Amino acid sequence: VEIEKEVKEVRTDSCFDGKLLELIGWKLLSYLISALSATIAQPWGKCLVYKYQFSHTVYNGKRLKFEGTGADLFINRFKWIFFSIITLGIYGWWVPAKKTNWVISNLHFEDEEFKPEESFFEDKGIKLFWLNLLCKFLNIISVGLLIPFTFCLKMRYINRHTIINRKKLIFTGTGFNLLGKYIIWI
Repeated sequence: VEIEKEVKEVRTDSCFDGKLLELIGWKLLSYLISALSATIAQPWGKCLVYKYQFSHTVYNGKRLKFEGTGADLFINRFKWIFFSIITLGIYGWWVPAKKTNWVISNLHFEDEEFKPEESFFEDKGIKLFWLNLLCKFLNIISVGLLIPFTFCLKMRYINRHTIINRKKLIFTGTGFNLLGKYIIWI
């Protein structure tokens, strides 16, 4: 009896395979949770959206999985707000990088074991704060025309500093490609 070898197709694509209406539904549920709790339960709503988004995100053929909890995000958010208040807002400059690191440290590839120390955001400083500020400024002065370009700029920076399961991410999208998609979508 001859044993056939199963040839497994290796995927190398990256995509979001979720449905738009489902994503809108999860975001609406998150906003509702936040509004009904006077933003106290906002971290739990955010985690619902993160779980949906990342469970439908495939990077280089590997599906992502989010392990964060609302309770953990609540505690971190409390610390970020507390330190921002006692430093008269100065600590707030580091909060975008801290939040990004929290999200990434709770990610792993679905087929690999979850080890929080193997996934992290390398930028610990305020560079992400300044990049966000620059992008917002460019979007405002261009009346939104630069949004595809600033989005790609931020994604390139974030991915260049993101490690998931000891693997560095790469973003190759361009503002012109995204602008073309926006035109088609509109």
